[in-house]
Amino acid sequence: MDEPASLRVAAADLSDLAAIRAFVWNTATALDASADAVPDLVLAVDEAVTNIIRHGYGGRPGPIGIEVERDDAAIVVHVTDEAAPFDPTTWPEPDLDVPLERRAAGGLGIHLVRTSVDRLAHRAAADRGNELILVKVDGGREGTATMNTTVDRIDGRVPVAVLRLDGDLDSSNFEALIEEGRRLYAEGARDLLLDMRQVPYMGSSGLVAIHSLVLIFNGAEPPGPDAGWEAHHAIGRSVEAGMQPHVKVLLAADSSPISRVLDRTGMNRFIDVRTDEGDALAAF
Repeated sequence: MDEPASLRVAAADLSDLAAIRAFVWNTATALDASADAVPDLVLAVDEAVTNIIRHGYGGRPGPIGIEVERDDAAIVVHVTDEAAPFDPTTWPEPDLDVPLERRAAGGLGIHLVRTSVDRLAHRAAADRGNELILVKVDGGREGTATMNTTVDRIDGRVPVAVLRLDGDLDSSNFEALIEEGRRLYAEGARDLLLDMRQVPYMGSSGLVAIHSLVLIFNGAEPPGPDAGWEAHHAIGRSVEAGMQPHVKVLLAADSSPISRVLDRTGMNRFIDVRTDEGDALAAF
């Protein structure tokens, strides 16, 4: 086992997620992790840290440690905190065959952690604190929390607002995306193409943002941003009826990490995902 690389953030909050992702990405890459393994590890750590900050520390800053090391044919990440003991390995798995509106609330981030790594273990400290061990069988980029948006209005068969994103979509900025969609709808837009071709990373907060846009453009008010799976319940009949008509997602042909997130959570069952802009616009 190689000597671990360590990062400790004394008072971590959501604004530190990009730096943590960059550390995991660059360290795993330096340890010769495969191109498929690296984004899965980054996703798992990001979701774990987000849960610690939001739930373990109740949204307040708190200490978080990250260690990344190679152990023969695996990359091992240790995530430590000083929050109240919580074992995510005991959280029940969501049944992805159950319609979204009938799934139990919570656990979206934990589900993504589990499905992104090959082994997940938990140790509780004697007094207070947790250690989460994430193991990815061996099969860099500098992360940034800045997300820029631009809007194009295209008149085709129907008018379409094209909302283009550039940058990571995570817990520090997803609410701004929801508000941008709300603004477009208030200004009269009724069909939205979400261009995510320049989004290198998206976590579960991005799923909440996308689904909130679906609800807004179907004339409904989305639940609060911290609702987890509850943010999907309101789609109800629309999910059972199939693809909703008013929001489509545009991905680059090689956006496999984001595609995997959409697939693992069942979001692609009711959101039309395209890789060609002309094709996507013609589908409205």
